[in-house]
This record gives sequence, structure tokens and C-alpha cells, in this order.
Amino acid sequence: MPEKYRKTVVRLKVESWARDYFRHQEIIGGHKTTEEKDGSVTFEAKVCQLMEIIPHIMRWIPHVTVIEPPELKKEFHAIVDRYMKKLDA
Repeated sequence: MPEKYRKTVVRLKVESWARDYFRHQEIIGGHKTTEEKDGSVTFEAKVCQLMEIIPHIMRWIPHVTVIEPPELKKEFHAIVDRYMKKLDA
């Protein structure tokens, strides 16, 4: 997708095993990672739609935490809640 359509900035805290994946894979064009003092990585990218990043977050639960945007936190929380309700059924 052309950069001009990527308007939503996504920031994630990536820990443990997931660090190398988020550092070295071309997850979203133009993404960048920053090493943090605690050993984690901050992943930052611009997306057109939140679903561009959600599958990657889901793949690496519990090693990824959504920092921003708030709407991604909300959407991801809703997905996890729906899943947990299925488990309880």
C-alpha cells in the first residue's frame, strides 16, 4: 500500500522471543524498531487499517503490548474478550 494511505501510527512494546521477528521481518513497509534499556523493542509503523497489524500481535501474545493508538488497544481488547467468551461457552 502506498505510504500516502498509511495514516495511523502504531506503536508496540515487543518483548522476549518476538523481538527478532519484529526487528527483521518486513511486517509493514517502513516500520522501525528501537531497542529499549529493559531489552524490549519498540515497534513503530504507519498502517491504513488496524487489521494490518492485529494478526501479528495475536501471533505473539503475550510478548507484545499495544502502546498506541487507543483504538487499536480497544479493538484488540474486544477480540480477546470475544475469544475468551467462546472458551467459557
